[in-house]
Amino acid sequence: MKRTGAAKSIFNKGVKNRKKILTVLSVFALSFFLIGVALFFKFRSEIPSINTVSDYKPDAGTKVYSYDGELIAEFYHENWRIIVPYDKIPEKLRLAFVAGEDNTFYTHHGIDPFGMLRAGLKTIFTGHKQGGSTITQQLAKSFVGTERTYSRKIKDIMLAVELEKHLSKEEILYLYLNEIYLGSGAFGVETASKKYFSKHVWELDLHEMATLAGLPKYPSAASPIHHPEKALKRRNYVLKRMLEEKYITKTEYDEAVEKPVTTNPQKELFLDKAPYFSERVRRYLIEKYGYDKLYKEGMTVQTTIDMRASKIADEALFMGLRELSKRQGYARGTDESFKKGSKFEGEVTNPLYKINLKKDLEKYLKKHGEFFGNITEKNIKSGIFYQGVVLETLPDKAIVQVGQVKRPVFTSDIQWARPYDPMSYGGIIKSSADVLSPGDVVMVRATDSEGTRDVLDHRNYSKKLPKDFFFVLEQIPASQAAIIVKDPYSGYVKALMGGYDFEISEFDRTTQACRQPGSAIKPVFYSIALEKKPGKDPYLTPASMILDAPVTVVDSSFKPSNFEDTFKGEITVWEALIHSMNTPAIRVLQKVGLKEAIEAAKKLGIKSQIRPEYGSMLGSSCLTIDELTDAYAHFPNMGKSPDTTFIRKVYDKYGKVLEDNTSFYDPYISASEKVSRMIHFAKRDEFRALSPQTAYIVNKVLEDVINRGTAAAARGLNAYPCKKNPFAVEGSPESEDRNICNRHVAGKTGTTNDYFDAWFIGYSPNLVAGVWVGNDEHGKPIGKMETGGKAALPVWMDFMERYLKNYPPTEYPYPGGVISKKIDPKTGLVTEGPGVIMYFHAGTEPQTTLEEKDILDPTKAPEGMF
Repeated sequence: MKRTGAAKSIFNKGVKNRKKILTVLSVFALSFFLIGVALFFKFRSEIPSINTVSDYKPDAGTKVYSYDGELIAEFYHENWRIIVPYDKIPEKLRLAFVAGEDNTFYTHHGIDPFGMLRAGLKTIFTGHKQGGSTITQQLAKSFVGTERTYSRKIKDIMLAVELEKHLSKEEILYLYLNEIYLGSGAFGVETASKKYFSKHVWELDLHEMATLAGLPKYPSAASPIHHPEKALKRRNYVLKRMLEEKYITKTEYDEAVEKPVTTNPQKELFLDKAPYFSERVRRYLIEKYGYDKLYKEGMTVQTTIDMRASKIADEALFMGLRELSKRQGYARGTDESFKKGSKFEGEVTNPLYKINLKKDLEKYLKKHGEFFGNITEKNIKSGIFYQGVVLETLPDKAIVQVGQVKRPVFTSDIQWARPYDPMSYGGIIKSSADVLSPGDVVMVRATDSEGTRDVLDHRNYSKKLPKDFFFVLEQIPASQAAIIVKDPYSGYVKALMGGYDFEISEFDRTTQACRQPGSAIKPVFYSIALEKKPGKDPYLTPASMILDAPVTVVDSSFKPSNFEDTFKGEITVWEALIHSMNTPAIRVLQKVGLKEAIEAAKKLGIKSQIRPEYGSMLGSSCLTIDELTDAYAHFPNMGKSPDTTFIRKVYDKYGKVLEDNTSFYDPYISASEKVSRMIHFAKRDEFRALSPQTAYIVNKVLEDVINRGTAAAARGLNAYPCKKNPFAVEGSPESEDRNICNRHVAGKTGTTNDYFDAWFIGYSPNLVAGVWVGNDEHGKPIGKMETGGKAALPVWMDFMERYLKNYPPTEYPYPGGVISKKIDPKTGLVTEGPGVIMYFHAGTEPQTTLEEKDILDPTKAPEGMF
């Protein structure tokens, strides 16, 4: 049948429309294709290229080691990981992750379409987001990024497919187990194993492996530290999957599933070892090498810190501040002293906080258990400061609960806890209610009656507590302190504590706090007066007579007085320094002259500005402990300037030495390195700030400061029983235990006006240490009569006595050109009678004896002689 014209027209129009539609569709298809190709190549260019395991180069942080090779800090950008070789990862740990995260891992090619579809449908119908990513996709995600976008998901898939093309399953699993985030800042299984269990992965038990394998989906919500219930469910799920996949036997499953989720969290390395020292190293490295070098390029740093010295310094500083804190009183927030506008406003106060016992006790105890662990009478330890809550106050005691432990704090043991006032040490505590209130959250320590009589009981961490142990009250000190220890020969910084606790305050008071040193600066200026320059006699000798009487500085209203507010008339320079008299010190500085004294002080290592005024002789210009300890280091180093450093060597990630500050005194370098360092130092110009003779004389004067001067409390360090030398000749002094040894320690106290700062800088022939005690806020006294000898010296003594215990006593090397004479301290003349052994530059010693003077003076001659 023939079509009509109208029909033909309609047919033709239909054909044309179909062609247009096809054309449009073709254009759209081509456009989408081209866009898809463009996006493919765009995304491909944005994903990393990992064709071999060697292409895996994660950011490597910097590792910092102590003097003897102990790891003390790691500096990394964000992702903390420890790379562990594949063969070190236990098979069951690998299979635990496969069972828990991707049971088709060994059969798929990077993605699991059915798994993704299943996850998508569950998300749609349940409203809960489901994970459908394979292990390979999770690995890809760690390289691509974590943002929740479709483009990121496409990149995951593309990179997963690429990884499967170029890497074996073992290689993918190796990368995954070193890269996956497992909560608490830990990336990779080795890091997480250390973080949660303080173990290497090859030391883990099956239930611990399953705990780690349960973390990828919920790294925070299933944390075994903070959420053990959720961690238990995830662990048991992994164990069940391992059983279903026949990776473990039924017996292994039954044993593991019965185990509770327990952790042994690793202490943060930086905070646990030497935080103030490590932070100083970090600041230096970032300033010298830059951010990327420090955090991403894997440097290795060998430092100078001696961990034994650091531990002892930490304990000495802690004890010194603890004792000072008890002399100051108990800093209660209700005390008048802490009200707004008072002189002690802003100090640390007690209690730590308060709770309502009726409403909040159960909640408090639960939080306490989560944060501090379950504390019972079986696991409570001696020497640890615990947070506890006061349940009841009675006249003779208060009842305090720590975890599940309820014990008394006796009123007789809190007599020190009078209202805080550093300038008044009075007051009697009649009842525990005078100090504590129910609901107070306070710091306590477990001990016994013997422990309350032992000032070192707080260090006894291994002490076995008796059944009737009790608590004693403790507090965070309101004041601060710092200590720095150096080797005067090598210049190595052996220990550094910049404050009471780095977690409370990161401020480093050894280098960042500029404080008035008081009389601790005097030896610097006295050494200049005692120096004998070529062709010239010294300004003064130790036996020179100097007037101790009121003095007024010309063109100034400055009128110094002595600490005791008394004057002794003419005395020797030696006596003036060891007893820290102020008016003779001003007269010494007048003889030297301000300009010369300040220039010489700079040569001795004083970097801070010294004001051109006579008060600087008494410590009116601010200094840091670091620089004043450097100045003192010249004395045992026989006048030579120490090359102070806290870094021995710095290596890049390839082992190339970037920096070498090792000294040829260093016992940890090889013989060839010693020769190399000797040549290195021989080529450098050696700077000598003092002659060895002057340094030797100053050593002897400051030794007498400890023997009978302002630091006489430490004289026991210079006269102590020696141990028997098994190699000594029988009958010799060394063969007897009663022989008295002398360590020849020396030093000087320093106290500022109104007891704002207390100092002690001291040394032995091979070690120098500086201690400062004070408050961070200027103008606040640390306590009535809290002098350098009372507040700072005990810290120094505690450190030196314990640290030097393992070293034989030594003497300062005799330089020649120095002679000793017994001097009458009242006249400065040589005497055969009672006197003081003083040391002089040869030729500058007194030529007249006391006896000769008496003979030449007829008024003092025996009756009948003339």
